[in-house]
Amino acid sequence: MSGAWLDRATGIDGAEASGLHVRLPGHGADGPTIEILSYAGASGPHQASAVNDLGLGHLAFEVHDVDAVGRDIVRAGGTMVGEPATTEIVGRGTLRVVFARDPEGNIIELLSWG
Repeated sequence: MSGAWLDRATGIDGAEASGLHVRLPGHGADGPTIEILSYAGASGPHQASAVNDLGLGHLAFEVHDVDAVGRDIVRAGGTMVGEPATTEIVGRGTLRVVFARDPEGNIIELLSWG
């Protein structure tokens, strides 16, 4: 997608983006989505955020296998922020969690319950 409307909305002259919407499970055909976009001619590196920054610090995803998805992120060009850790949460079970950065530097929390 591109055009004057996208230039106005993003404040970027000549903005071009492509992507998709991923429907969130459990909300039916008209439920919320997460929009995933890639912009042509990205501005380049920026200062990396930290897990405890103000504002949006990270997105969290429950996955089947924290270690395997972490390896997939690294293979795709991302990096690990920490290392996988496991703890017991009373009344809930075993939690396995790790923080990683995607190839653009965004922090992602991966977690699974056992």
